[in-house]
Amino acid sequence: MNLIFPFLLTLSLCPATYFGQELVAAKAKQAADLLPFGHNGKFKMLYDSRQRPQSVFLKGRLYLVYNGDAKPTKNEKGKAYPMLITYDPNERIFSAPVRLSDKSETDHHFSPIIWADEDDFLHLLFGCHRTPGTYLVSKQPAGKEAKAINWKEMPSIAPKLSYPTVHRIHGDKEIIYYRTDGHTSSWTYRISEDNGKTWTGPPKDVTDLDSKGKLDWSSYQNKLPSKDGKRLHVVFTDYDDNKNSPSPQRFYNPRYDRLVDNEWKYNLSYLSIDLRTHAVCNADGASIDTP
Repeated sequence: MNLIFPFLLTLSLCPATYFGQELVAAKAKQAADLLPFGHNGKFKMLYDSRQRPQSVFLKGRLYLVYNGDAKPTKNEKGKAYPMLITYDPNERIFSAPVRLSDKSETDHHFSPIIWADEDDFLHLLFGCHRTPGTYLVSKQPAGKEAKAINWKEMPSIAPKLSYPTVHRIHGDKEIIYYRTDGHTSSWTYRISEDNGKTWTGPPKDVTDLDSKGKLDWSSYQNKLPSKDGKRLHVVFTDYDDNKNSPSPQRFYNPRYDRLVDNEWKYNLSYLSIDLRTHAVCNADGASIDTP
């Protein structure tokens, strides 16, 4: 299996409509504007919108994290290291990539994320899939290339995290929203007011689809803070994992009048969280009891 998956960074866009030689020239220019930044990749070198950010632009430099330096494995996912690379947009030059850990993993959920606090210190989190992961903070504010950054390990944010996502919110605080364990577990969040030294959360988790005895129900959630950072908008799909006393009839979908499987994520829900009070409401503004 060939695990050489270079990732590309698009630095400019060409107009969409050209004719003849202009089209050829436009395609050539577009190819020239693509710069590879990651080599020897694996399944999901970068994760999707459930787990982010994977880059941060600070002091004129882009800091980017991904899975790389992979070796082939029997499960064809590859065994990779969490990596950091920086990019100078003025010079159009990438730094040499560096490994963030001495340990490589096959689990693509372990992909790293990166963010910066209000004092310009960089924060890294990786190795999260029903685990606390590894949480690092730079010893100096951002401004150096990847190889020149020194890191210190921080206390765990939570006992277990999956799909962590970090946003800046009101009062120059950071919020991390995550799943607390496996597929059927709850989702919640924690907030830091001191640049990641401590994290506190709501008295109850936000969602727990199994809390009313509805076993095996799982969800995938996306979230985005309001413009003023005082609310968090959350949308999620839910589905039946169908593992306890499995039955094909549990996959019956009345809307489509047919059996489906749990790859069909056909329910969509919305909720809003007041990050000042932890109160949760639905799309109509009605209060919701959690979890």
